[in-house]
Amino acid sequence: MKRIDPILENDLELLKTVLEMRKNGRNKHLFERVKSRLESEWQRYINVYGDIAQFVENDKYWSSDRKTYINLYEHAQDPIDKFKRDLKEQHFGLRCCPYCGLPSVNTIDHYFPKSRFPQFSFLFRNLVPSCYDCNRIKDDKAIGSYAQYFFHPYFDDELKLSLVRFSVSIKHGMAVFTLGPAQGLDSGIKKIVDFQIKELNLSERLTAAAKTPWLGLLRQAERNKGTWDKKKIIKVLNRKAQDSLDDYDSSNNIFYLVFTAIASSAEAISFLEKKSL
Repeated sequence: MKRIDPILENDLELLKTVLEMRKNGRNKHLFERVKSRLESEWQRYINVYGDIAQFVENDKYWSSDRKTYINLYEHAQDPIDKFKRDLKEQHFGLRCCPYCGLPSVNTIDHYFPKSRFPQFSFLFRNLVPSCYDCNRIKDDKAIGSYAQYFFHPYFDDELKLSLVRFSVSIKHGMAVFTLGPAQGLDSGIKKIVDFQIKELNLSERLTAAAKTPWLGLLRQAERNKGTWDKKKIIKVLNRKAQDSLDDYDSSNNIFYLVFTAIASSAEAISFLEKKSL
């Protein structure tokens, strides 16, 4: 989970360019008819900071021409295609997915699903760089059944907070990681964190990903036989946690979560210390 900056300052200027280019196209009458309302919808999206509760999914005004709007994204020409290229170039370099914190950003997600909100299918601030798994899991699920929705990576400053944490225990010689909301969160924020953990299968996915840095620590302990004590282990963990903060610019990245969890677990540190004996 990570707050990111949009690569455009003014979405509406590009929308005007897109509409101007379609004045003589086969759908010119459609775009003439919806021009002012589409501009109003985009402006409202920005004004309410992407609050999905403020909009009606499958609004008949837009859904009747759903395919036309979606085609503007899927078969994009400039300036939409240029924006998609720029988004990939600038944000595919992110070190972690804004939705889950795993080190993979390789596709573009529609924060408001384009099948249910076709008017936002090419709204630039609705296009979020993400990992393939988050994009696939979010998909186009119905919104109406949700009491809340995902954090919006472009708008929600809560993403700058520590939102999730691991606890770790040792069972049968193996580290067992358990994911949950960070301590001390406001109840409203905690509800969204719980929602995001559940809907994106974060417990399963992040727990599986935690095995890699844990195994790396075990190998490091074995390489440092006889030299690793509790003090040195904690120093190594703190350094690794700080390095991950510097690299990923978010305390919700998988590596920070793993290293801080182990550093706060006397049981895990004792296990690593015994491995180095």
